[in-house]
Amino acid sequence: MSVIEGLSHAQFASGTPTNFVKKHDLKPGITEKQAHQAVASEMVRFLKGALAGQQVFPTDSTKQQMEPFLTLMELEGNNFMKPPCNDNNIINTPSPTCLKGSPWMDEYAVPLMLQGPYKNSNIKFVNNDNFHPAKQLFPYHHPEIASTCPGDTTTECTVEHISVTTLHYTIVDEHFDFGTAPAAATEMKAKIKSAQSLRWAGGESEATFEQYDEKMDECQNINQAAWDLAYSMASDEAKAAYDNEGSKYVMVEDSFEGNGGLWIIKHLNFTESEDKTTVTV
Repeated sequence: MSVIEGLSHAQFASGTPTNFVKKHDLKPGITEKQAHQAVASEMVRFLKGALAGQQVFPTDSTKQQMEPFLTLMELEGNNFMKPPCNDNNIINTPSPTCLKGSPWMDEYAVPLMLQGPYKNSNIKFVNNDNFHPAKQLFPYHHPEIASTCPGDTTTECTVEHISVTTLHYTIVDEHFDFGTAPAAATEMKAKIKSAQSLRWAGGESEATFEQYDEKMDECQNINQAAWDLAYSMASDEAKAAYDNEGSKYVMVEDSFEGNGGLWIIKHLNFTESEDKTTVTV
């Protein structure tokens, strides 16, 4: 595989792109002539190596371009890399053939839900994420608090929380790549205990639901953290292209659902403005 920065899908061919391609393709950062020269160079490099019986590894440029994508796919727990484990038990059995859960949930999302460290510095927080379908009924998996700590502990103590996550993907056709469906999940639907209950688990009995769970920005902050991480890992060229040409993502406050059933059937919303300058999430 080779990645050529600035190359659009249409530039692998030549001539005027179709209206469909114009609508969905990225704006190229190089000319058609530069694109064809770069593609030809990569093809020659590959063929020379193959004819010589050598393994043709990606170039350093390709490795540099793909590293952020692969890192974030692993952080997501991308189901195209390995299928989710989904055991009957809430904690999936680790296996080399499936993915237990999402490192993003463990390292970023659920700690953000906690909203800061515990008042007692001896108390630490750890999350244990597991992939299970949100709509699955038999067995039905709820998030759980696996261990608690007294608020006045003088020795190190760990609060363990078990979260449940489902990844949703937009698949147009599994046999063809039309360039319209992302390889990443369009949504991570996660079941997490309330922030108040997480604080209680660390001995903070004075924590209230209103204080930690009714600010309507808990999920907004997690969405913003995901976006900030992705932007920080993009190349300078990609950032410049997005800043100059892209629709700016705006994370809006949370919406309230009366019960879990309604929450399960609804999805994360992406609404583009009429002038295509912003997308509200």
